[in-house]
Amino acid sequence: MSSDTCKKNVREYKGDNQINRAIKKSYLETPEWFWHKHNGIIIFADSIAVEPDDRYLVMRNPQIVNGGQTLRVLFAAYDQQGRKDSDAQVLLRAYRLPYESSETYKKSIEIIKALNTQNAFKPSDLHSTDARQVRIQKLLESMDYKYHRKSGKEFKAARYAITMKNLALYHHICKNRAPHDGVRGQVEEIFEETSKYDDVFPEERINRDLNSRDHVVLDYVVTWALADLVSKVSKHLPRRHKDLSWYTKYFVFFDVYSKLDFWKRNFGLPGWRNWKEFAESKELENELWGYIDKTFRIATDMIPKDELTNPRKFLSRKEAAKRFEAKTQSQHAFNLVANRAFKKWSSTIR
Repeated sequence: MSSDTCKKNVREYKGDNQINRAIKKSYLETPEWFWHKHNGIIIFADSIAVEPDDRYLVMRNPQIVNGGQTLRVLFAAYDQQGRKDSDAQVLLRAYRLPYESSETYKKSIEIIKALNTQNAFKPSDLHSTDARQVRIQKLLESMDYKYHRKSGKEFKAARYAITMKNLALYHHICKNRAPHDGVRGQVEEIFEETSKYDDVFPEERINRDLNSRDHVVLDYVVTWALADLVSKVSKHLPRRHKDLSWYTKYFVFFDVYSKLDFWKRNFGLPGWRNWKEFAESKELENELWGYIDKTFRIATDMIPKDELTNPRKFLSRKEAAKRFEAKTQSQHAFNLVANRAFKKWSSTIR
């Protein structure tokens, strides 16, 4: 079965975890009971027909929406056995439902949730195949980025590999001036609450033509580039600041993003391609390095002495965000840095 057939499964293969080991053990040791122990596999297809001799089910555009994990585990076990026949049987349910319709998507989520009460899906898993996320993936790929919508052991964040959950958290922090939410780390809340999900992944802006003004996917690219740079700088901090950077990085990232966004709106750099290339440029990175280093130190020093025994508790409160904004460097100071970077970058493209 091709990987395209499995692309609508909301979760990627989770590897050698407890659940998958149990599936494999059941298949190998008690195959006659496998039918009774498993929810089975669910497939949506544009059309379904049964061959006259009842031996074959013919489907057009089949998409596995539940059971992709099981297929991977069973094939590995089958391979391990030397591809011998097995008495194991798997329940297969095939629905004549074109997957691409929004109504079908909603129904599939209801079915998946109902069948997985013991091995519950996270809200982010259930959003990983919706039309917005697929659209974001296509747009990011056109900008030379990978976009990992699903959770899986092989899907790691990198400079040009964006993970859906991290992007959601970073963009939520920026839009809502909420670096303390980064410290809290409750990213699943964004996917669980419709209003928060719509705020971070606005359908109307996602569906615009990429060349339209201020496309949200361009915001995502800049968000990711700055988050990566902040993380890079944090690794070179003195010990005292580095130890707290796991928490303070959200405050520093928020400050740099909000000030760069303000600079952009007042500077008026034409064309999204120019803006993307400038945001990703070495010239901007080099000029921002010192600014970010200083802002990390501000974030550390703002923590009250009596809170240093449990800095996470203080930094996860709104009070911390207000205190930080009052102490950060001015927009004017940032503009000087951005202007220098832009002047250097401009000289390289002429």
